[in-house]
Amino acid sequence: MGLLRLLLAALVVFVHAGPLPGFPTMGGSLAVQTFYMISGFYMALILNEKYVAQPHAYRLFLTNRILRLLPIYYVVLSLTLLTAILMSLTLGYPELESFKALRDNYDRMAPTTLAFLTFSNLTLIGQDWLSFLTIDPTAGTLQFASDFSRAPVNLNSFLLIQPAWTVSLELTFYVVAPLLVRRRSWVVAGIMLLSIAIRWGLRHYIHLDSMAWSYRFFPSELLYFLSGALAYKAYRQLKAKRLPNWLCPLAIGLTLIYTCFFGIIHQELTQLGMSGGVASALYRLTIFFSLPFVFLYTSHSRLDGKIGELSYPLYISHFLVSEILAAWHVGGEYINLYTLVVSLGLAYALNRLIGERVERVRQRVFERNTLVRPSLA
Repeated sequence: MGLLRLLLAALVVFVHAGPLPGFPTMGGSLAVQTFYMISGFYMALILNEKYVAQPHAYRLFLTNRILRLLPIYYVVLSLTLLTAILMSLTLGYPELESFKALRDNYDRMAPTTLAFLTFSNLTLIGQDWLSFLTIDPTAGTLQFASDFSRAPVNLNSFLLIQPAWTVSLELTFYVVAPLLVRRRSWVVAGIMLLSIAIRWGLRHYIHLDSMAWSYRFFPSELLYFLSGALAYKAYRQLKAKRLPNWLCPLAIGLTLIYTCFFGIIHQELTQLGMSGGVASALYRLTIFFSLPFVFLYTSHSRLDGKIGELSYPLYISHFLVSEILAAWHVGGEYINLYTLVVSLGLAYALNRLIGERVERVRQRVFERNTLVRPSLA
């Protein structure tokens, strides 16, 4: 599934750096929610097949997940701060969204607000919560906001790495995943229905229908993680069966083509009278039914795995690259393509210099804990 993951990350680049002229692509929310589905599949896979007999398996699982995410995050965070210093020296002020937000709002922020924003940027914890908060205009403290896009201050602007709030939300899933993805399929499906009910109730009964509640509220987004976990359970049943040789290649081909040309297909479907929500749901269902076959086809491909390793560093670094190119007026109308190319190069470097070394550490941690004999107690 590595190529699919990298493709989704590239589509997010075009959301932030600008669309391709004359070629509509997938929206950021759908791409991220597809990432959640793939993440749910992988977490169900490793929790049911890898983190099973180890002592302190829950702690080991969380430790390995944090090691997977934080080192590259901290490198990009450091690059962001270095970029801010360089921009101050050359342009007079950091032309970064987070520093602009800080400049415009620093004087009216209480120390507790600054402390929380600093803590969130340093740890990833709570970055998704910022979509439900704003700054009290008089006291400068944090207060609830039902729609961050209409709030007096959009706290998401203070994130030094703008896309990282999705990683924060994913960390929440990691905390609860061991309690959910090992359950029977009917239990997982029941929790998915509860997630759908929460989403429906927020929209139709409490009238909370902004992006924060339909895209950034974890109980609503849990639906997508668990759909990936259900797809894993289907994979477990399929891997023992003899399937037609053409089935898995067809599934991955269909999935990649649908993802690449989603914008065009979506436009055609809506022009034929299908609602936008139903057209997007059709893509999600395609991903759900395709994931077991895609994994069956790609799980033994080393090249696909190497390609997939670039998806996270590409996703986490591309916004900074886009801001750097825009500040120095590089790329012009092709800034989106420049951003993609430069970000891919940076992603490769981050993976080689940081990701691969951390992966070796993660494997040693896992193997050391596997060799420890569990207590008979």
